[in-house]
Amino acid sequence: MAEVFLARQPGMAGFTKTVVVKRLKPTLAEDPRFVQLFIEEAKLAAQVQHKNVVQIFELGSEGAGAVFMAMEYVTGADLNSLLVHAGKIRRRFPPWLSVHAVCEVLEALAFAYALTDDEGRARHIVHNDVSPENIFFARHGEVKLADFGVAVDATRAADPFPEGLKGKLAYMSPERVAGQRPSPQSDVYAVGVVLWECLAQRRLFVGEQGQGLAKKVMKGVDIPPSYFVDDVPKALDALVMHTLSREPSERPKSAQALQEQLMQQLASLQPQPGLASVRQALESLLGPPQEPSSGAEPTTIPDTPVPVDLASQPDFQMLITDVVEDVVASTGSLPSLPAEMTASWGAGSWPDTPFIPPPPGSLDAHDDPEMTAIVRKRVRPRGATPVRREPSRAAPAPSGPRPSVWVRSRGGVHIGPRDPLEALGVLEELGNDDARRALEITVDQQSWLPVLDLPRLLGEAHIGSDPTLPPAKVQGSFQNESPTSILAKVSRSGVSGRLIFIRYETTAAERVEFYVEMGHLVGFGASRHLLPGWSFMLETPDEVEPDVVHALGEVIRTQRKLTAVAQVATQRHLLEARGLALTRKLVEVHTWPWARYAFEPGALPVAGRVTPQSIFGCLAEVLEQAKPVPVLMAHLSADMDAAMVRSASFEREVHELALDIDDQARLDRFGFARTLRDSFAASTSLRDERPSVRLGYLLKEMGVLIRQDADAG
Repeated sequence: MAEVFLARQPGMAGFTKTVVVKRLKPTLAEDPRFVQLFIEEAKLAAQVQHKNVVQIFELGSEGAGAVFMAMEYVTGADLNSLLVHAGKIRRRFPPWLSVHAVCEVLEALAFAYALTDDEGRARHIVHNDVSPENIFFARHGEVKLADFGVAVDATRAADPFPEGLKGKLAYMSPERVAGQRPSPQSDVYAVGVVLWECLAQRRLFVGEQGQGLAKKVMKGVDIPPSYFVDDVPKALDALVMHTLSREPSERPKSAQALQEQLMQQLASLQPQPGLASVRQALESLLGPPQEPSSGAEPTTIPDTPVPVDLASQPDFQMLITDVVEDVVASTGSLPSLPAEMTASWGAGSWPDTPFIPPPPGSLDAHDDPEMTAIVRKRVRPRGATPVRREPSRAAPAPSGPRPSVWVRSRGGVHIGPRDPLEALGVLEELGNDDARRALEITVDQQSWLPVLDLPRLLGEAHIGSDPTLPPAKVQGSFQNESPTSILAKVSRSGVSGRLIFIRYETTAAERVEFYVEMGHLVGFGASRHLLPGWSFMLETPDEVEPDVVHALGEVIRTQRKLTAVAQVATQRHLLEARGLALTRKLVEVHTWPWARYAFEPGALPVAGRVTPQSIFGCLAEVLEQAKPVPVLMAHLSADMDAAMVRSASFEREVHELALDIDDQARLDRFGFARTLRDSFAASTSLRDERPSVRLGYLLKEMGVLIRQDADAG
């Protein structure tokens, strides 16, 4: 939308001031809507006069009609660049500095929220684009917030672009993604995302812009920063997660309230976080300050389009021409930083990898291109318990150290020793059999087992890569049925066979099979996973019982099946872990935006089995984890004002849901010719309304709560 220049503003008697000039691109200057947006940004930012906000000095236009603004030049670096640089030099970004920076941003936001117009009326300003790109560290220690380009202001003229979402999707709150108006609570959420990323030194939401990333935001945040680093205090960890609550009412009440709570945490991390402390921290990351030369000739960045020269303007003599898309303030030339730091990182370009040295024994990097390490984002389902239990009396945990493994590729390059679960986690994340086919694993460096033999020996239903959908008796897509209604249909029919879901991506297809016997789930398989039933354990390796790890080592060493080398108690642990993995796979399928499905009756494989689970009994828990309330409300919108009645099978099928006592009490609100809107309105509080909406959605998708006009027909 704009081009950014570093410029010098001359004055009388040799006076000069280095400023940043942001100019609307000439191709957009012909559109009055973009001109209006640009002018509104400058006017708003100029009125937020605060030490923690990048200041606007002037709004003007050049001869051809293109508008520009002159802004404060922040000599330093933006937070995004600091995090990227800290990762490249394998340096921990100080937690106290993260908290301090966020507190300064909150100070700026609180000031903006309190602004009024000339008649004393609240302006209800919302920044709407808080992100690391828009937070700047000055070399002398100040922290500044920039870019009010998509801010909401009650005094603004009508939005020239009312359609669509504005801002960065990875920092939007769930309610914003669902289409609600920006509010101070959505800014608070964005601040929480920034703080989470600073503390964990990794992106929170990773993916391409679009539905995939939006789904991750809507699903919510379950993993605290301390899952990846060990220097985040528990109280700070809890506060970050509180700030990232999906429901706005459950977050801190205001920017000021969050700032006050963070200041209490900061006192224990850095008693006196003044400008000197910030300067020292920045110099440890960036090196000593290096200002751009005031005598430099106008130059252009190589391979960059050259904009119309503003040097002809009497007020500005150009020093450096630097074209940057959608950036408000330039950080200038910092020779100590790598060149790639000057580029803004969009969705997915900051890798989901730790920015600190990996712990000993982790698979982080090696020389074999066929074994490119994938550092995994370990996700535990909401409400799930770790696979850690008291050792069975019948089968005490083995003594001695955990076994180690080595992995080698076709070329003979091998890595190790590594913890078995860490190694399997990397093999799992390779994502397809083409990358695994040439790999072998061992515990003694003498007897090597082909990696693709592991699923058979461990009793896993590994389907294989790039499957095709087989002929099936019943098939359709998510376009006309939700996964909840599909599962309910299969359960109600009492059939046995494979319930198959498949989605197509750019280069491959992903297939998941759920094995059903008389309405119960008895197993599952997946094409993307080497060991589908181990996925939960591979993401929480430190919490897995020692007997499981030793049994895995024996399977690799003897190349015999798990059932032949593992104790009964160990097999029971694995069966329970596979059940947790099945539930999470159900949750994942519920988050897919589109897929085909089919049911193939017939005999089921022995592999991939779990303790039988009622489909109806799983659905309430699955919806709790997979579908935020705004998404459910959107699905129900067409039926909100229709009179609803109960089907003839209501009592029998609802009994199979195994609802808790609170949900059982909520059942009385549904049916009896009441509308869904009236049923939800009967909730006693917002906290009571959310489970009520989930229950109403579940009853409708199961087909036991139906429209009265449909029942009459």
